[in-house]
Amino acid sequence: MFVRFKIKNTGGFTLVEIMVTMLILAMVGFSLTSLILHTLGAWSSGYDRNDTVTDADVLFQKLQLDVREASAATVAENELRLSIPPLITDSNGEKYYDLTATPTTYRYYLQNGKIYQQIGTSPARSFASCASDRGITFSVTGNTVTVNVHKSDNPEETIDSYQIVMRNFQGQE
Repeated sequence: MFVRFKIKNTGGFTLVEIMVTMLILAMVGFSLTSLILHTLGAWSSGYDRNDTVTDADVLFQKLQLDVREASAATVAENELRLSIPPLITDSNGEKYYDLTATPTTYRYYLQNGKIYQQIGTSPARSFASCASDRGITFSVTGNTVTVNVHKSDNPEETIDSYQIVMRNFQGQE
C-alpha cells in the first residue's frame, strides 16, 4: 500500500558546475581589475607628463619674449643671462632697439622648483613654476638659446627642448 515515488533531481547545479563557474568569474574579475589598474597607471603617467609640458610651455612662451629681444646671452652655473638693449621711440613714433646703448641684464635661474627672473639690480621675482621633480638647463650657441626640461634625478633624459633665436644678436654666429 505504500506507493514509492522516485524523485528526480533535475532543478539545480552540481558542486562541480558551481566551482567551475566561480573559477571563470574570478579569472574574468582579475583580468578586468588588472586592466583597470594598468589603464589608471598609464593615465596618471600621461597626466604628470602633460603638467610638466604645460609648465615648460608657459616658461618657454614667457622666456622667448625676452630672449628674442636680447643682443647677447651667456650661461654660467645654469643661470641664463641676457643683455637686452633699451627700446627707443624716435620723433616719428617709431620704436627700435638702441644697440649702441648700455643693455639691461636679465637673469633667469631655477630655485626650489621655481624659475626666477631678475632685471638689472631689481629684486628677483618668481617667473614660472616647475614641477619639483623636474629641472631646467640653459645653453647658448651663437644666436640661439636652448632651454631643456629634464627629470631632476636624470639630467640626460630630456622631456622637452626649446630653441629661441635672438633677433638683436651682436656677436659671431
